[in-house]
Amino acid sequence: MTSSQMKRPFNGTDGGDHNAGHAKKHKVTDGRGYGVDSRAGGHNGNNSHRRNDFSHRSKSSANQEPLGKSRFPHGANDSDKHRSSGQKPKKSNKPLPPLPEIKNPELCKLPFVHSSAVDGQSDWHSRCYEGLEWFGDSVLQFTATKVIAKDFDFYSAGQKSSMRETLVCNNTLREYSKRYGFPAKLVHATPGLEQSRKTWQKIEADIFEAYVGAVYQDDPENGEARIHEWMLQLWTPILDENRRTASLNTVQDVSQAKTKLSALLGGVGIKITYEDMPHDKKDEMKQAVYLTGWGFEHLKMGEGVAKNKKNAGGAAALDAVNNLNQLTPGGPGEQIAQALVTKRTFDAEKKAQREREEAEKTGAEAKEAGESADSNDSDESKEE
Repeated sequence: MTSSQMKRPFNGTDGGDHNAGHAKKHKVTDGRGYGVDSRAGGHNGNNSHRRNDFSHRSKSSANQEPLGKSRFPHGANDSDKHRSSGQKPKKSNKPLPPLPEIKNPELCKLPFVHSSAVDGQSDWHSRCYEGLEWFGDSVLQFTATKVIAKDFDFYSAGQKSSMRETLVCNNTLREYSKRYGFPAKLVHATPGLEQSRKTWQKIEADIFEAYVGAVYQDDPENGEARIHEWMLQLWTPILDENRRTASLNTVQDVSQAKTKLSALLGGVGIKITYEDMPHDKKDEMKQAVYLTGWGFEHLKMGEGVAKNKKNAGGAAALDAVNNLNQLTPGGPGEQIAQALVTKRTFDAEKKAQREREEAEKTGAEAKEAGESADSNDSDESKEE
């Protein structure tokens, strides 16, 4: 095997002839099951010229490229998350979080072993990354689902599915894989594998999924929590971008913005008013939207310009919703968010009060019914 055929030397316990011309076809699974056989064993034989230089500890953030920020359009087909997006992930200055450590020395090698490196062996599936990749795919899907359900519960089911696809699609995962230097560690026996662009990009993402699967299987008790914390840090740029543009995903046009704002902050005795503002263009209208209530008096939440008064008010409402989502330090969004927290606290207290009153009413009715039944029993006893 030439140096071009092997990206990195395997360790001294690995051996056996490899069929360089026949790599196993990489299968794409739906990633919906668990229970993969994660046995990690070395090959029979010994090649002394190979050395073990697999290391999965993260380099210091100072020596790493900044983590890429992947942001893809919503509305794509969620049935195949392995689809590659044509939009390149944007780079972020956010440093890479450290890699979760895999303590099992055999398991930590598997994410970097391609099927072609163990081709022809009876148990090849357990000696390469494919089993771990299938497992890690499911873990990532579940982790993304939990994150979205917690922080984006206001999204529709379709929007949640599209956002999950953004978090776990190949372009996102391969970007992480490259930043961590995973592809350079891959052992394979397929000449020209790196030159096959689509195949190699898919493999870059698969390696990352395999590493996730290895982290989980290395520590089944705490693996899920460790992966959740790790991925939450990696996904932060995407999540922040979605928060900033949340109003654009939930409010389709300015005609819906007033309804959205009223639903967010409206209530008994709460005033959301729209007022004309000076504007230097005669063929346009400018309005601002104000809040009185939830601890604020005439709080300016946003402003907008349009060809007519109705649309100017809608634009102002949309600006207010955008300000709430962006939460720029010192900006109006912080005060709007404070008002929203006050409203939600008030609503929660009112709901709890209603539930207490209903419980008391139900208890009183049950008690009255019981007393009535006892009275009837007493009357029947007297008659006898």
